[in-house]
Amino acid sequence: MKLSPSEQDVVLALRDALIPAGPGRPSADDFLTDIERVLQVRPDIQTPFQEALALLPTQPSVEDVKTSPKEATLVFVVAGAHYTNPGVANAIGYPTGQVRTKPLEGEQLESVRTRLTQVISRGACYTPA
Repeated sequence: MKLSPSEQDVVLALRDALIPAGPGRPSADDFLTDIERVLQVRPDIQTPFQEALALLPTQPSVEDVKTSPKEATLVFVVAGAHYTNPGVANAIGYPTGQVRTKPLEGEQLESVRTRLTQVISRGACYTPA
């Protein structure tokens, strides 16, 4: 999946709003490649992500994301792209190359549901850069 130039601009502005700049942060080109990789691995969220981007202003803020009806989709894709970038993953000790393409089942699925329920009930919490 290839994002349009205007979608790419919004994605990069979204990254700037959600992920503080710092050493080791992927370049814009690398980040866009990471976004496209996430969307390739999860084709089920390509359309929802593009719909979510369309709802944002061209320079979205954290508040724009928090009030978006598609907040979870935006955060999932942007955070997923950031933390699975090889440089970022290596810097924080996150194992790369373990992309899940098989659905979770049984105890694994219940474990994930339990943890996600706790996060969702806690509510959104962002720390501005």
